Amino acid sequence: MKKIRYVFYMPVWRKGQWKDNFIGYGIAIWTFALNCWKPKMWKYIRKHFFSHVEMWFPDEDGKFITMTPEIDLEPFAINSVPQFTGQCFSSTMRDAQGVRFALASEVLRNPRRWWYIEATVTDTRYELMLLLAKRQEGKPYDKWGLFTGFFMLAPYLQNDDERYCSDVCAWLAWMANILPKRLWIISPRRFAWLLVKNLNRELKPLVKGKYNGKIQKHSRISRCVQIR
Repeated sequence: MKKIRYVFYMPVWRKGQWKDNFIGYGIAIWTFALNCWKPKMWKYIRKHFFSHVEMWFPDEDGKFITMTPEIDLEPFAINSVPQFTGQCFSSTMRDAQGVRFALASEVLRNPRRWWYIEATVTDTRYELMLLLAKRQEGKPYDKWGLFTGFFMLAPYLQNDDERYCSDVCAWLAWMANILPKRLWIISPRRFAWLLVKNLNRELKPLVKGKYNGKIQKHSRISRCVQIR
């Protein structure tokens, strides 16, 4: 058996970052409108302002976090610094402009903005998910599919040649039998709610405790953060 994680991003307004603010808050507000009429989901759409989702595959040892030694000269000490490992998979409108794999240490540079839920799958299904994810790599972002959520024609307007984040991640969850059926209209918020429902687990913040908002060199996590 192997574990995978789904990590959900909650946007934070950043001065001068108009593109990231527009994408993050635009998607979060739009998907709130898509889901606000569903009473069963109110708990999650009110609390979790998600705008993006990633699948997180662990490293070859099955680990999501490793401890890296760091030397402090004054006073001299050798400390263990936690570092995210493995790869994240999703579709994005930012730098990659489509479906891609990226190092978890790069994607999760601001860990306080991320929440996660963990799933366990068989080795066979894990390899299937990884293979299917690699076959999706390079496909463009499905902007048209993202904005057809209010329309009954969405299953016909969307296609598998283009993908948005929750679409491709939920599709892989369906292929691995984590979700019971494929959903053509799926937002990060709804996907999170469905995972909680089907896995019978709660979402957890990626980090807890004090976080100073700054990432050290090499995308290391500040020592004041406790990583789950």
